[in-house]
Formats: sequence, structure tokens, C-alpha cells
Amino acid sequence: MEVAIIIGVVCLALGIGVTYALLAGKSTSKLKLADQQVENARSEAERITSEANRQAENAKKEAVLEAKEQILWGLRQADLVKISDEEVQFLWGCSPEQGAERVLALGAKLVMVTLGPKGCFLKNAQAEYHCGCPQVRTVDTTGAGDIFGGSAVSRFLELGKTPEQLTQEDLAYMARYASAAASLSTEKSGAIPSIPAKEAVLQKMQEAY
Repeated sequence: MEVAIIIGVVCLALGIGVTYALLAGKSTSKLKLADQQVENARSEAERITSEANRQAENAKKEAVLEAKEQILWGLRQADLVKISDEEVQFLWGCSPEQGAERVLALGAKLVMVTLGPKGCFLKNAQAEYHCGCPQVRTVDTTGAGDIFGGSAVSRFLELGKTPEQLTQEDLAYMARYASAAASLSTEKSGAIPSIPAKEAVLQKMQEAY
């Protein structure tokens, strides 16, 4: 049974329809509960994905350090990680490429760094790929990051390989599809209503790449 799991700062959502509110604050018991839930998930899922979530622009120093700790905890649990260039900068103050290396060093098998309008950067142990975004008429960027992540994971499952087995050609397919899907989504308002059909994404890929 393949289950995609998204780990954020405050919640762990299982693709089997069960949601665990971790509220990973200062309580060590809550973090222990989170560890237990991840172990339970690993017994059911083949792969775990993580999406970093930074919400600390105006926080105090202690809160910023705590937020970093919580994000890094989530990254250590994951096989596949989606993280933005801004989140890389928040955690380590380095380039997206260096950030991908750091996430791999934490134990991830595949890292997807989103670069906003500049595209994305995908990397595993044997290959890497940088992809730009197709030109679109942007109306609303709400949900674009989520659509990128979901699209990339769906293509990963379609390929039927482990993250370690993905070649540069595989990474290119995932990156181009996810970037095209996310870009198309910005042409409409809202999150769910803006999810493009697969046929539209494939057509945009042909036009752009």
C-alpha cells in the first residue's frame, strides 16, 4: 500500500484519511507522540514525504530556533522532501543547491527545492536537474506550491522506482510536469479550482520544454 505523507510544522496528514494533530510545541511528550505516529506510518507506507513550512518572520529568537528544530525534525523523517528556496535560506542561509545537499545528508532520498518563478531544483544521490517555469498569465499564486508537490509525487509514483533509482531523465520529467502544473494553476483564482487537468499540463510541457 503506497501512502504519501506530508509532515508540516504542526501536523502530520496520512493519505489513508487519518489526520494527527501534533501541535509540536515545547512539550517533549508531544514530540514523542509525533515520533510514534511516524513509526506507525512507516509500517503502513512505502515512502514518506515532507514539506517544510516556515512561519516565523516576526517571531522572537527562541521561537525561531524552535521552529527550525521542528522543521528539521520533519525533514529527518522523510524519504521525499519538498522545500522552498526561502525555507532553505531560513534554515541554513545557503543556496538551493547547498540546501538540497543538506537535506540529503539528513537522510532524505530525493529533494525538490522550489524556486518561485525561477522554477525548481531536484536532486538525489546520483542525479540532479534544474527546471524553469513556463510563461503564464498569473492571476493568483494560492496553492501553487501544494500543486507542485502533489504533481511531483504523483509523477514519482507513476515512474514506479525508488527515489535512489531516479535518473536525470526521471527528475526532468517530474520537475517539468510539476512546474507546468504549478504555473498553470496561477492562471486561475483559488487553490482547488485551479488544479489543472493532466492533459493541459502535458500540453504545456510540450510547448515550454
